This record gives sequence, C-alpha cells and structure tokens, in this order.
Amino acid sequence: TVSYLLPGTITNALGVSSATLHFTGTNLFILNDHIGDWGYDPEMSNIRAYPLMRTFAVGVDVALRRRVQ
Repeated sequence: TVSYLLPGTITNALGVSSATLHFTGTNLFILNDHIGDWGYDPEMSNIRAYPLMRTFAVGVDVALRRRVQ
C-alpha cells in the first residue's frame, strides 16, 4: 500500500480538513512467467491452473470540516 497525504494548501482550497490518496496492489511483479505448457509457479495448487491475477485498488479518504456556530 502506498498513500499520500495532500498538503494543507490543496485541502484548504478544496474546503476539506484533510485528504489522503491510497494505492494498493497484489501480485504486481510476478517474476516467474509460465514457460510453455509446463511452467511451474509454487504459489499455484495445480500446474495447469490459471496464473495469479494482478489486482489494484485506488481510494481517497476525505475528512470534512465541522462548522462551529
């Protein structure tokens, strides 16, 4: 997971208290590519199974300001 907290100048311009951007990925760099029909990956349960999928997730956390009256 990689996250980035937006600086105060940007959050003030957006009218929010704080904002964080997130990126998460699974199996982004698979070094063992299947070699022909008999490639082997130790993470797989079967030699003929589909390779592991790469997954990505992107998110934003925003904290809104409370107005005090």
